[in-house]
Amino acid sequence: MQGSPFYRLKGLFVALGLWVFTNVALAATAAQSRPIFSTHERQWMRDHPTINVLAFDAYAPMSFIDNKMNFSGISADLLTLIRLRTGLNFAITDVSSLQAVREKIAAGRADMVAGIPVNRLPELRYSRVWLTSKYVMLIRNSVYAPKTLDTPSKMSVAVREGTLMARYLASHFPHLRLVETSGLTESVDLLAAGAVDAAIGIEANAEYQIQRVGQKLVRTAGVLDVNPMHIAFGVSSRQPELLSIINKVLNTIPEDDYQQLGSSWHYQGGAFLQRWRTHFWQIGFGAALVLALSLLWGVSQREQVKQRTRMQQLLNEARDDAVASSLAKTNFLSMMSHEIRTPLNAILGILELQIKQNVQVQRAQPMLEVAHDAAKNLLAVVGDILDISRIESGRMALEPSVEELIGLTRSVVLLFEEASDQKQLAIRFTVEGGSRCLLKIDPYRYKQILSNLLSNAIKFTHEGEIRVILAHHPTGAGQVTVTLTVNDTGVGIAPEDQAKLFNPFTQFGLHGETLHRGTGLGLFICRTLCELMQGELALTSTPGKGTSVSLTLHLPAVNGPGQQQNSLSTPQATQEGGKRVLIVDDYPPNLMLLRHQLEFLGHQVSEAQNGEEALELWQTQHHFDYILIDCNMPVMDGFTLAKQLREQEQRRGVARATLLGFTAIAQAEVIEHCLAAGMDGCLFKPCSQEEIGKWIK
Repeated sequence: MQGSPFYRLKGLFVALGLWVFTNVALAATAAQSRPIFSTHERQWMRDHPTINVLAFDAYAPMSFIDNKMNFSGISADLLTLIRLRTGLNFAITDVSSLQAVREKIAAGRADMVAGIPVNRLPELRYSRVWLTSKYVMLIRNSVYAPKTLDTPSKMSVAVREGTLMARYLASHFPHLRLVETSGLTESVDLLAAGAVDAAIGIEANAEYQIQRVGQKLVRTAGVLDVNPMHIAFGVSSRQPELLSIINKVLNTIPEDDYQQLGSSWHYQGGAFLQRWRTHFWQIGFGAALVLALSLLWGVSQREQVKQRTRMQQLLNEARDDAVASSLAKTNFLSMMSHEIRTPLNAILGILELQIKQNVQVQRAQPMLEVAHDAAKNLLAVVGDILDISRIESGRMALEPSVEELIGLTRSVVLLFEEASDQKQLAIRFTVEGGSRCLLKIDPYRYKQILSNLLSNAIKFTHEGEIRVILAHHPTGAGQVTVTLTVNDTGVGIAPEDQAKLFNPFTQFGLHGETLHRGTGLGLFICRTLCELMQGELALTSTPGKGTSVSLTLHLPAVNGPGQQQNSLSTPQATQEGGKRVLIVDDYPPNLMLLRHQLEFLGHQVSEAQNGEEALELWQTQHHFDYILIDCNMPVMDGFTLAKQLREQEQRRGVARATLLGFTAIAQAEVIEHCLAAGMDGCLFKPCSQEEIGKWIK
C-alpha cells in the first residue's frame, strides 16, 4: 500500500506544501529588514548613485564634524544603514546655519539635510521621524540654582536664536532675560561659566553636553511642559523618489532601535543594544513539519543577525574612535598652549620692558621692536591653532563692540606697510561711499580677517601693488552694508585650486605649487568668522594676474561714541604707596619678568617657586596685599595654595589678600577652578604690563 500511486501523490503534495510554506515564511521574515523598491526607484538609484547631503557641523549628537573633519552622529549612523540597504553614496557638506541650508537647497546644490527639526523649513519634505526628544531646562549643579522658569526673580536663560522655543519663552515668560546663542553647545558653555542662570535644549542634545562639560558643573532641572522636538531627514521637494527610498529603509528599522537612538550617542560613547526577535509560526502540521520550518527560519535569521551585529560593531568602533580622538586632540591643544605660552610670556614681557625703559637707545630700539613683533606673530600662530579647536567644538563666539570702521581698517593697513615696503610693493587704502559712522562689530575678529587677507596678498605678490577698498552704504532700518576688498597683482590661483583654499591646512601657489610655509588655516578661519558675522567671503583669481577677495557684512549702525582703541602706551609708575605683592611661579624667567614689571609699577615684590614655599613665606610675613599664583606648579599647585591661604586667613583673623591666578591655559574652565579655590580673578599668559597694572593698583 505504501508504494501505491495514492500514497506517492500524497507525499508529493505534502512536500510541495512544505516547500511553499517555507518560502513564504522566509519571504515574510526578509521583508522585515529589506525594503522593496519599485522598478522606477531602482532605476532612479542607478541614475543617481551619489546624494549631496547637508549636515550641521555642531549639532551633536544628531550631526557634527569631528576633529578629522569626518561626518559623525546619529544621522551619520542612519545614512550608513541606508547606504548598506540601497547602495547609494552620500557626499557630505557641512553647514552652520538654516540660511545656508535654504540657499544650497534653492540653488540645487544639495538633495537632502541630515537631521533637522520637522517643518523647520517649508521648502523641504520630511522623512519618517527617527528621533523625538523633549525640551529640558539645564542649570548649574548648585543648591542655589533656579529649579523652574516661574521664579519671581529676573533670571537669564540661554536659548538657540531664531527657534520656536525662543519665541515661546519670550511670549510665555516675559520676565526672563533671554540670551540667544548659536546652539546648545554655546548655551551650556555660558551656563558652566556662570554667564547665565539656565539653558534650554532638547534632552538628547542636553545629555551629550552635560557629559562634555562634566556633571559636577551642569545638570538637568526638569522637562518643560511643551511639545517635544521631532527630528527627521529633510529632502528637497525636487527629489520625491529619494524621500520614498529613505522612508522605505527607515520603516525596516525596529521601533525598539529608534527608542535607543537618543541614548546610544553619549559624549563618552555608547552602543546600540543587540536585540534578538523571536518569531513563532502557528501551523497545523505535525511535529516533523514544525521542526523543519524552525530550522530553516533559524538559518536565515542567524545570518541577518550576524550582518546586523557586524554593522553595529563597525559603527560603534567608528563613533568611539571619533570621540576618543576629539578628547585626545583637546588635551593635546591644552598642553601645547601651556608649553608655548609659558616661554612666550617671558619673551614678550622682557622685550616690552626693554622697549619702554630704553627708548633713548636708538640703535637697539628697532631690533627690540622686531623681536617683540616676531613673538606676537608666534602667539598669533598659536591663536590660529586654538581657533580651529573652538570651531570644531562649536565654541567660537563673537564679542561685538561699537567701532569706527575706517580707522579700524587703516590701523591694520599701517601695520603691513613695512612688510610691503621690504618687497617694494605699494599698498593703497581707499574709502568709497558714505561718511564715517559707528558700527557694531567684533573688532578683533574683523582685524583678524583683514590681517590674514593682507598677509596672503603680500606673500604672493612680487611686483605691482595691493589695494584695500572699504565701501559702506546705508541700507535702511539702521543697517549698513560694508564691503571690504583686497586686490593684489600676485601670482594668482588656478581655478581647480580656488575651492580647496577654504579647507583647513591647505595652501596653493601658481599651478598648485606651495610657495610659502604656514599652517594653511587662515582662509578657513576667515570663512568661519565671516559666517558667524552673517556675511559672505568671495574669492576670484586669475593665474599670473592676481587675486581679489571681498568680505561683505551687514552691520547695525550706532549713534554715539565708539569704543576707544587700545594703544601700547607706557604706564606711569605708581606714585602713591606701592603694594606688597607675592609672586609664586615655578618658571624662573616668569619670576624675573613679574618682579621687574611690578617693581616698575612701584610695588614691593617677594618671590616663591612653589605652593609650599609661598605658604611658609606667608606664615612668617603674612601682610601681602596681592598674591599672584601660577596655577600649575610642582609640590603644591596654585588651586591648593589658594584654598589653604583662605582657610588660614579665616582661622588667624588676618586681612584678606587679593589672590590672582596666573596660567597659560586660556580656557573658561580654569577661571571656574580659580574662583572655586577662593581666588579673586585670573590672568592669562602672556600678560602685558598694562594688563597687570589694571589688576594690581
